[in-house]
Amino acid sequence: MTSPASAKRANDIVRFPAFGVSG
Repeated sequence: MTSPASAKRANDIVRFPAFGVSG
């Protein structure tokens, strides 16, 4: 259940938690 898009999003959230919460 791991997709490249999901991994990329997770990476973005880790790098920019604010952006992850913002969307």
